[in-house]
Amino acid sequence: MSAPSEALQKAFYELQQKTVQTQNDLQLVTQQINSSKREIKRIELTADELKKENAEKVWEGVGKMFILNTSQNYVNDLAQEKSQLEDSIKALEKKRAYLETTFENAKNGLNEFLVRAGLVAPN
Repeated sequence: MSAPSEALQKAFYELQQKTVQTQNDLQLVTQQINSSKREIKRIELTADELKKENAEKVWEGVGKMFILNTSQNYVNDLAQEKSQLEDSIKALEKKRAYLETTFENAKNGLNEFLVRAGLVAPN
């Protein structure tokens, strides 16, 4: 094989790897966002149930044990956890937007490479 052909193969391989890696990262971020949204829903349901019960004290699960806590403190802890998850989702949404742009750019670069190499007809 000639040197230009090997260089083209290497460039193609690198573009392909970047596209695949970005797509994998994008799927991971999407899963993290969905997981955080499910956790927020669980927190909201738990807080609603606690407000309906009007219980003064509740048992809070911590690892393998339970701690007696006031209902209001537990609801406040849940609200704080929900706020942290919402902040996390905002950061993940930004990361997802960046990864989507990166993926599109890598995909376009790969398509352009194939067109220039004469392997695919231009659109």
